[in-house]
Amino acid sequence: RQHFDVLHAMWAGEPGVLAGVAGKLLRVPVVVSLRGGELVGLPMIRYGLQLVTWSRVAVRVSLQLADAITVASSYMQRLCERYLHSTEKLELISNGVDLELFRPLGNHVDHSAKKILSVGSLTEVKNHAGLIYAMAKLIRLEPMLYLTIVGDGPLRGSLAKLASELGLTDKISFVGHVEHDLLSQYYSSADVLVLPSLHEGEGMVALEALACGTPIAGYPVGILPDLPVEVCRIATAGGITGLADAILSILRSNGAREEIRSRSREIAVARFSLESCTEMFLDLYHRLMNQKLPREKNHATD
Repeated sequence: RQHFDVLHAMWAGEPGVLAGVAGKLLRVPVVVSLRGGELVGLPMIRYGLQLVTWSRVAVRVSLQLADAITVASSYMQRLCERYLHSTEKLELISNGVDLELFRPLGNHVDHSAKKILSVGSLTEVKNHAGLIYAMAKLIRLEPMLYLTIVGDGPLRGSLAKLASELGLTDKISFVGHVEHDLLSQYYSSADVLVLPSLHEGEGMVALEALACGTPIAGYPVGILPDLPVEVCRIATAGGITGLADAILSILRSNGAREEIRSRSREIAVARFSLESCTEMFLDLYHRLMNQKLPREKNHATD
């Protein structure tokens, strides 16, 4: 009933195939955004679209039919380049963070206790078990260390059991689900956000933490490798030891804590605002429209 200027599929796979076919039939340019596990297959945790034949085919068809492909991190960009004959249609555009909703609240108190925060669904790919094992190592070095896990999911019971078995019941709090607009309170009061995920397309919680002035530690996935070392410490070694070392590196930056928090907010404002990321998507849409339609027939994006 109404003309669309651009079709934008969030995630390759089925959404990308549907948008790609519709775009060809309607002669409308198509954008496919890679948001999650489309390009990976982690058999140990049964995660990723590359583990299933149909899904693998759907992802490849999505990428072939798309006029533009967006990724939110250089990590995903490198993964995507393996699937493309040419990188001309590949665009690096991060998903912006709401800087009004996520901002420093000034409720962080500098005292002897150190606070680690993890935010994410309690599923295998988020690797909370690895973080709990890292906590067991860190407690020996930093006895006044506490971990708050925000999020819910199928692994909550087994993770709580693991914490108990390691003698960490009084050191780890499972908060469960927290409304999105209340997360700033948790970010602002933490010394470090840990993103222990085995895979992330971007890792929005990292951007939300930065916007609240909270530094980050984790594995080299998602947006983390794109962040400066002064606000993000990445596990250089694999496994639990590498993660524990990255966390400890942030926690022992006491002399520069306020500078780190200020720098974290500064990076979020400069690079990841909703406005700047929206402008990048709009610019991409208009470039595609100009390629597909005579300039005099172009009109506002629907």
